Formats: sequence, structure tokens, C-alpha cells
Amino acid sequence: MRIFLAAEFSREVRKDLFVISSRKLQHAAPLGRCVLEENLHLTLVFLGETGTETIAVLTHQLRKLLAARRSISLQISGMGAFPDAVNPRVLWAGVQQPNEHLSSLQRDVERVCKEIGFSFDARPFHPHITLMRCSRKQGDVSHIIESCQENIRFEAVISSVVLFASQSLPDGRSRYTPIAIYPLGS
Repeated sequence: MRIFLAAEFSREVRKDLFVISSRKLQHAAPLGRCVLEENLHLTLVFLGETGTETIAVLTHQLRKLLAARRSISLQISGMGAFPDAVNPRVLWAGVQQPNEHLSSLQRDVERVCKEIGFSFDARPFHPHITLMRCSRKQGDVSHIIESCQENIRFEAVISSVVLFASQSLPDGRSRYTPIAIYPLGS
């Protein structure tokens, strides 16, 4: 099963982000595909194909780790593109940095995953919410990013971490199914 761990947002925050992506981005960049509202999240770690025994161990270790964690307030603000605005594959909403509580959560989750045997790229954590996946021939989207920047300003609270299974659908989209939810305290 292909899995990842993510911070999930309230329905209201997901709706606000989806309005921006579906109304503003989709009209400005019709060659891209907006992420479905229910799939909007902030990935902490991507784990890839994982067996059920490893998932059981991971679930147990994460319950212990996250039981004492507190919810995290953060500012969702700004927009960007990966790998860059000239040849984008993804348009995203950012998280105002630094947010030490979020960074600490991500480091601790990654550490537990490494202890179980997962390995990760050396890339630094860049917290973001993917809003749109761009077609290969999208071209420079700097002007789109600039026009949407000021619309992306939200306060959000991360009150749980979710272990998701990711399944590719025939239309090229993904379905994310929660396997385990780890509530954070208030």
C-alpha cells in the first residue's frame, strides 16, 4: 500500500483553499488540474509502498509519539511553484515560516519513521499545500502566482496527523483514504 503522513485541515480551511484553486487558478491556468477539496493537506513525510506489518508497527509508534503533542496554529500565506514558476509541475499555498512547532512535528515523525526503517531524501522540509498539478506545457506562471498571492492568507490549526493510503484513479487523480488518525491535544 502506498502511504504518507499529513496534517489535515478543517473543512472550512480546505473549502477556502479549494475556492482559490478552482475559481482563480483553474480560470487562469486551464491546463492544470486542481487538487480535490477533500485531498488538500500538508504532507509531513511520504513513505511509499509499505506492507501491512510495517504499517501496524508505524501506527503503534506514532500513537505513542503524537499522544503528547499539542495542536499547532499556523499561517497559510503566499503561493509558489515546484520546481519553479517557469516550468511548474505543482502550484502550492505556503506556510509562513518559521513555524518551529510544525518543523518539530515533522522532524519527530520522520525520526520515528527512520527508526522503523524508512529512508528519506536529504531535501529540507518545505511545508506547503498542493493546489494544482500543472500540465507539462503550462509555461511560465509567474503572473498567475502574483495575481493570487494576496488571496492566500488563512489562519489554520493542525489538530491531527493522518496516515493516508494513496490510490491512483483512472482519470489521473488520486484518492486518499485515511488509515489512522492521530489527534493532537489542545
